[in-house]
Amino acid sequence: MTAGENKHRCADFCRPRGLLEACLLLLMREAPAHGYELRARLARFGFEGQDPGAVYRALHRLSGEGLAHANWQESDRTGHGRQVYAITREGEDVLGQTRDAVADLVRTLCLFLAEHDGGKAAADAADLEGTYVSEDGATERTVGVRALMTAERAS
Repeated sequence: MTAGENKHRCADFCRPRGLLEACLLLLMREAPAHGYELRARLARFGFEGQDPGAVYRALHRLSGEGLAHANWQESDRTGHGRQVYAITREGEDVLGQTRDAVADLVRTLCLFLAEHDGGKAAADAADLEGTYVSEDGATERTVGVRALMTAERAS
């Protein structure tokens, strides 16, 4: 196996199945959008350079499962229409369940890091964080694993 093949194999291990769909549902909850816009907004979740076909297939699956609804919308500027995707009530329910599953995954990942590094990474994993900036740039907040775990214990 070559180094490039190993890198792709690691990506298979590291990106949970369904994460793309979950992120799309989350983005649609923020605001309905057409596929191109959703693809661009996925970058903040680490999906920059994502295969466009994979995104559109995921949107099609979400629509087919009743988790998203696609409406045809005519464009004012170009005259070409496009699908605008919005989350459904069922999609909202699945998104809530997905949040719980992601919290479980985060716990598992923290345990993996701690075990891999002989216990050294436990504190590091608990302090992992990222900065969230809203689409319009008006809202910025730091989101961390420690905050996620604390919020979960409180609920």
